[in-house]
Amino acid sequence: MSKPLPSPKFEFAPLEFGYGDHHTVVFAPLMAEPPDLHFAHRWLGAFETSHRFTIFDPLSVPGLRNHLLANIDWESLQRAWAEELHGKKFAEAWGFSFGGCLLQKLANVPALEQANLIFLSTYSKAHSLLSERLEEVCAHLKAQNAFAALQSLELLITSEPLTTKPEWRCESSSLQRLQAGFRLLLSHDAHRELLLRKKRALFILGTDSRLMSLETLNGACGHRVRTIGSSQMRLSIEQPAALLRVIHEEGLHA
Repeated sequence: MSKPLPSPKFEFAPLEFGYGDHHTVVFAPLMAEPPDLHFAHRWLGAFETSHRFTIFDPLSVPGLRNHLLANIDWESLQRAWAEELHGKKFAEAWGFSFGGCLLQKLANVPALEQANLIFLSTYSKAHSLLSERLEEVCAHLKAQNAFAALQSLELLITSEPLTTKPEWRCESSSLQRLQAGFRLLLSHDAHRELLLRKKRALFILGTDSRLMSLETLNGACGHRVRTIGSSQMRLSIEQPAALLRVIHEEGLHA
């Protein structure tokens, strides 16, 4: 019988990046460790002169400090973030993949109900095709092999192998983050929140993605959907100019 992994510490330190006039809140994708400046430069570097970003890690919020990652569900995550954002008001928010799923769950909290919401490479409800395509990733996580899981995921996202093992501060914490995140991803359903939202949001997908398509989007619930050619999952890295053009065309910049 395997020994249970120690519970990781929850951290909460929103990352500020960029020096432009346009303030945008970003909910980061699922990562083995909370986002750092390396993430910011890689994912958002193309916008640092025009935007000022506040980057949130979806799994790091004070309201979850007393919870085990293994026990977190969408209801507790949604409630903790609603409490954290209480009293704040944002004009624009981007959600990348898992961060986009969380942003959908928060679509009607006062801090975001009037914001321009942009879901990047994000679906509205978990789909059986996603489960099939992520089967190998989840098998590695079940076997407690975080690096093998990331290798399989990278092949799905970029078609290129991940050859160098990251230097994680705590491998057991990284594993638990990934296990919890994928469990949530595969049970995600934000149709209710999206149907209740009065202000239209925007889904943006890459046409070459092996994980995201109009089919696996599983319904936009009346919100807008745009695609960007010659791109997979990481739209802000692969096609930053096209991403901004689509946002401007939709009139979503505040």
